[in-house]
Amino acid sequence: MFLLKISDSKYLISLRYFLKDKIIWISGTIGLLINVLLWILLYFKMPQTEGIVPLHYNIYFGIDKVGPWYGVFIFPFTGFFIWLINFCLAYIFYKKEKFLSHFLVIVAVLAEIIIAGASLIVLRINI
Repeated sequence: MFLLKISDSKYLISLRYFLKDKIIWISGTIGLLINVLLWILLYFKMPQTEGIVPLHYNIYFGIDKVGPWYGVFIFPFTGFFIWLINFCLAYIFYKKEKFLSHFLVIVAVLAEIIIAGASLIVLRINI
């Protein structure tokens, strides 16, 4: 059976040891900070209207997706989901593949930056 038990120390290391890695700590903190700031920025800057607002912009076709104002929160939610999955996978793989763990958390930060950029474009359209 291929089930990974959390209590099985053969595969997992302590969280304290994992977080002492500078690349893991800095990348994880930056990714989470970008995500939290994005939630706050969208909540306070997005006009909370009754009607529909543009949610996606394409350089070829312009605005191609509309919805309620709170639809913009799909961006930070997706970013947090990517960050969380990559951080958990990095924790699982850290003992055997440190390079893969570093790659996963750095990719999570890059994904957060791209998602923040897309969110700022949508926010700029709506202001």
